[in-house]
Amino acid sequence: MDSSVGRLFTSCSRAIVWRCPRASPRSHSGGHRKAQAKGIRRAHGLSEGYFDQSRLIRSVNALRMLLKERLFVTTLRDEGLDDLPLPILRRVSEEAGPNGHPGPTRFEPNAKRIPLESMLPVKQLPALIKHSRRYRRLACSISEIGVIEPLVVYFKPDSKGRYILLDGHKNRVILLDKGFKDALCILSRDDEAFTYNKRVNYVATIEEHRMIERAIQRGVSETKIAKALNVRLQYIRRRRTVLNGICEKAIHLLKDEQINPVTFDALRSMKPSRQIEASLLMKLARNFTSAYAKALLASTNDAELKAPRTQRPANPMTRASLTLMERELKSVQQDFRSVEASYGADLVDLVVARAYLSKLISNKRIARYLDDNHPEIFREFRSIVLSTSLDGEADPERVTCPLAVYDRTSRAEPRQAAPVPSERS
Repeated sequence: MDSSVGRLFTSCSRAIVWRCPRASPRSHSGGHRKAQAKGIRRAHGLSEGYFDQSRLIRSVNALRMLLKERLFVTTLRDEGLDDLPLPILRRVSEEAGPNGHPGPTRFEPNAKRIPLESMLPVKQLPALIKHSRRYRRLACSISEIGVIEPLVVYFKPDSKGRYILLDGHKNRVILLDKGFKDALCILSRDDEAFTYNKRVNYVATIEEHRMIERAIQRGVSETKIAKALNVRLQYIRRRRTVLNGICEKAIHLLKDEQINPVTFDALRSMKPSRQIEASLLMKLARNFTSAYAKALLASTNDAELKAPRTQRPANPMTRASLTLMERELKSVQQDFRSVEASYGADLVDLVVARAYLSKLISNKRIARYLDDNHPEIFREFRSIVLSTSLDGEADPERVTCPLAVYDRTSRAEPRQAAPVPSERS
């Protein structure tokens, strides 16, 4: 594993360096061209590895959801498939109870309005927090459309009737400043506040563009959006046109990242094939800054640009450029070390998950249950089992398994009623 990752890092690094113009008098020789193409192919291989990790996550999440259904668990027991492999059981049980069954509910089913004065904050906000951009944006959003995310409190009050506030300290201060007396709160059964403040998923740039487009299609004006987010109108218009001239494949590669709009300006100057190649390099280096995108644009040949350059730079390879390239290569190396820690274990678990999913959807009764009740999960399981390996070659044993012939239109017998759950423990 160490040697293969090292070879992949070396090839990708060479591919990046050889893209720079005039970096070497042999930059256009046949040997360098072949090595560059080899580096790009291996970068595609790493991208496929990331897709395999996402397949594992999707399959585990689907199994976790299915194991919450009593009828599905009963069907597994009747068919003798309730014994999950240990790696999959470990991953499924990370957020579930013993034997894969759902654990206790962490939140009360119904929200409750609680007086703001009866909440006990677990931290004190700094005095200068009200002057921050994020605080002002949150205040404007609450003024325009109200509280979107309810506050979270511990469900048991203390002897004085006060609730421990776990999440929503800024919302509480803003509501108090605006004269509100109470707020809608989610009641949590866990009195820990780490998850709410440390496990935060920020909106990606492309997703922000889609949200703005969807809001405008539903009749919300650009002015109202800008006022709710406490930004200028030019910011909203900039986000609306950020994907103009970007090919669909590049958008798909960058859809989950936070990217500076100037980065898309650099990609927009390239042809679609070069956009995809640059997106892969940025994703590989985990660097989506405008400086890196401009460096990739400067290293692009005129044949791969939508409009040729009017004037070539006098000295494209300076000492500062070399220093920047060395720093970017160090970032790539650190990223490979972080991937190395879990990538092998994830691939092993993915192989085990594929084998178990193959047994599930090869069973006619379970396959029919999934097709009737969860067709999207059934299609996902089939795509995972029938997916190609990392080398890009399909597994013939997997393709010719019985599940490949099971299809909604190929049922020989009529549809039967779903079995009644048994009372077996």
